[in-house]
This record gives sequence, structure tokens and C-alpha cells, in this order.
Amino acid sequence: ALRAKYGVPLERTLVIHDELDLPFGRLRIRKGGSSAGNHGMDSLIASFGSKDFIRFRIGIGRPPGNGVDYVLSPFTATEQAQVPDIVARAADAVLVTIE
Repeated sequence: ALRAKYGVPLERTLVIHDELDLPFGRLRIRKGGSSAGNHGMDSLIASFGSKDFIRFRIGIGRPPGNGVDYVLSPFTATEQAQVPDIVARAADAVLVTIE
């Protein structure tokens, strides 16, 4: 809805999301591709009517057991201490991408 409201073309749309299949803190940037089972991405692809947008994936690691419970749980103290650096690196990557 925001993309349409402000007239942002799909190719200039950036989506930042968590990724179970990447180690904690690892960043991966790509344009297009499948949702890889991420239900939020499934929803965005359906809403946009296309897969042709830039994705910033931030790894949260895959735990043993239930991934849904893991995704919705708070970070551990060790992970929380790393979050500011991860966010700073992700922000730098976004700035480089949009320049």
C-alpha cells in the first residue's frame, strides 16, 4: 500500500527481512527470486504481483525444533549484544544500494 501511495516503482522497492537459512548476523542482498518458504515474502510477492524487487536478508540462524517459535522469541543476551553492529552493517548496505 505504501509503495503504491508514494508511487515507488517495484524495481526501487527494498524489503528487509529475517532469514532462518542464513547464520545469525549474515547479510545477503539479491533482486528477485522465490520466497524460499518465508510466508511474509509469499504475501509481498502476491501483493506486488511480481518477484522483481530487492531483498535484504538478515540471518537469524536455524534452530533445532520449531522455527516459528524461534522467530517470535526474544534474542539471547549474546545475540542482543550483536544487534547494533548488524543493524549498522545493514543500514550501510541499504545506503550503498540506493546511492
